[in-house]
Amino acid sequence: ADLQAALAAAPDPLAVPLLDATIREILRLYPSAPLLPRRAVVDEVLLGYAIPANTTVLVMPWLLHRHPRYWPEPARFDPHRHLGAGTLRPRLAWMPFGAGQRLCIGQGLAMMEAGLALAELLTRFTPAAAERRSEPRFSATLSSRDGVWVRLAQRSP
Repeated sequence: ADLQAALAAAPDPLAVPLLDATIREILRLYPSAPLLPRRAVVDEVLLGYAIPANTTVLVMPWLLHRHPRYWPEPARFDPHRHLGAGTLRPRLAWMPFGAGQRLCIGQGLAMMEAGLALAELLTRFTPAAAERRSEPRFSATLSSRDGVWVRLAQRSP
């Protein structure tokens, strides 16, 4: 409701901070790449574990985005985490597009497209939780085992 009101009052949906925060929260809970394989280029010790050069390690945004040190009540959906003082956390605590030299080149486009699509959806419909829950399926990218379930009520013009 708050996001729908903010979108109704703004001529440019991409200028609505709550829209960007909502997309960021969706990606926190459901990162498009839930695990990122990387290869150690040198011998390293990480948290007391020896990692020899050429070892494949997994960085898991799925777990990092649910770590209670960085995300209080990590299972709760709260876009306000990404606004104002809520943004005070380590830079890599949110990394649905990877990071560093492997940062997804399409991050900006993906954020813009997701924002425009969600804004358009919310101007026409009001979503509500469906009786059936979607189950995530892990692979190179995150998908759903049986679709994404949501109820949509048409909004009055």
